[in-house]
Amino acid sequence: MPAHRLTRKDLKQDSFVEWAAKATEFVQQYYVHIGVAILVVAVVIIGSSLYRKSRVSAQESASFLLYQGQSLLFRGECESARYPLQECIDRFSGTPSGKQARLDLAHAFLATGDNDAALAILEEGLQSTDSQSPLYEDLQQAKAATLMNLKEYDQAATVYESLLASDPRQRDRIEWTLRLADCRRLQGQLAEAAEILIQLQTEIEKGNISQPVRDLESRLQVLQALAR
Repeated sequence: MPAHRLTRKDLKQDSFVEWAAKATEFVQQYYVHIGVAILVVAVVIIGSSLYRKSRVSAQESASFLLYQGQSLLFRGECESARYPLQECIDRFSGTPSGKQARLDLAHAFLATGDNDAALAILEEGLQSTDSQSPLYEDLQQAKAATLMNLKEYDQAATVYESLLASDPRQRDRIEWTLRLADCRRLQGQLAEAAEILIQLQTEIEKGNISQPVRDLESRLQVLQALAR
């Protein structure tokens, strides 16, 4: 009887049988480790999915609380606006909505004359906000206005000087310069206030500032007359 000649198909089958046997042996030997590995992968996948969902849910909740507070604030219901804004800060302080809520809560306090509470909120916001963020500039403006309400004119002037040194936009530059002059005037430093306005007038005449400033000339004349 002639010997059976191995074909390519037979070789493939033998290789598969050998591989299956080795795989079975490996699984039997390390089935506990394999099971743990599969479980770990499953936990990671499920955990990542839940984490993403929780982040989306947190952002939505923060945005909703901020929207509630801002809506009440815009309607003039400043005391009612405090509650959703404070909750947004308490629960989501690290989110963009939570950071914006600090500024809006400060405005709510300012609107009701609670300047000390507004200043405390603004200080917290400045400490937790990147100085390169546009929100940081808004917080500084609100802080300066609050300090003026508290008659802390020297501190307010320092904030306005810092804002002016940060290369602001033209419109802000004019407003902050006028407010800085007001701070010096209210401190009784009339000559210095007049000098600030003279510098502003010079900048306008040179064409460095294209936007006109209402009553600049009359303000300057009054200050110069008082400073004599």
